Amino acid sequence: MSIIPERFEEICKNKKLLYFIHVPSTGGIYLKKNVFSNDERFLWYGKYSGKKYDHHPCGLTNPVVYQGSRNHSKTYKFDPFFMSTESLSFSTVRNPFDQYVSSYLITKEQMPNLSFDDFIKITCDTEFSPSLDFGESFYLSRKFLFYQMFDDDGTCHADLVLRRERLNEGLEIIMSKIGMNANLEGSSDRPPSRWGDRREKQGFSKERDYRKFYSDESREAVEKKRNREISAFGYTFEGDDGKTVIDPRNIRYRTDIDCLEVIKK
Repeated sequence: MSIIPERFEEICKNKKLLYFIHVPSTGGIYLKKNVFSNDERFLWYGKYSGKKYDHHPCGLTNPVVYQGSRNHSKTYKFDPFFMSTESLSFSTVRNPFDQYVSSYLITKEQMPNLSFDDFIKITCDTEFSPSLDFGESFYLSRKFLFYQMFDDDGTCHADLVLRRERLNEGLEIIMSKIGMNANLEGSSDRPPSRWGDRREKQGFSKERDYRKFYSDESREAVEKKRNREISAFGYTFEGDDGKTVIDPRNIRYRTDIDCLEVIKK
């Protein structure tokens, strides 16, 4: 299986800018603050507005928000940089099984007595709703984790999607194609800067195996809750399908009716 899409050359043709659609906990701050902080060709919603930008704007005309939310409240849909024909728009995804472990460890910093199994029971419950007192609950309460990259009609706004698990490798592929350079650091196993420091404080100075957190029951709960994300982006409990760069043209998600369609071609 090829690590890049068949349409890769076509997708990247005449592109000179990179426009980033930031899905939570998939490496976005690393890209904004470390890799491309001073690169004028790397763009995202609000970068040059002079105001505090929304880290996680979405592609919907009317973003889905909840009371007290500081992010997820803007849309990049009408951003001139996003609309530019020179912009290659891309987003990043992450294995949901790993995401739940990461979110649990962050929540556990506030709630040290919370077990992983209890965290999964709470967050995978069909009635789970956002709370400012419970970790990353807004993100985990969404019916589809990666909804930021989809339009009102379900069309995916990202030209390409990279995996957090091989983010630097994916970046090197698309940067070489459009003539960009950057200083890439670390890896998903050994995150750079403050992300690596946080992991070490959590007791994971080396590679963290998310699979070791799961019981059969908790694995089945996440598998049921996030089956659509897992299948749409080629993930399994053990890893993924081997693609480093994903062409999302056949993936459609309608937020208004909570409908995911994956067209196999």
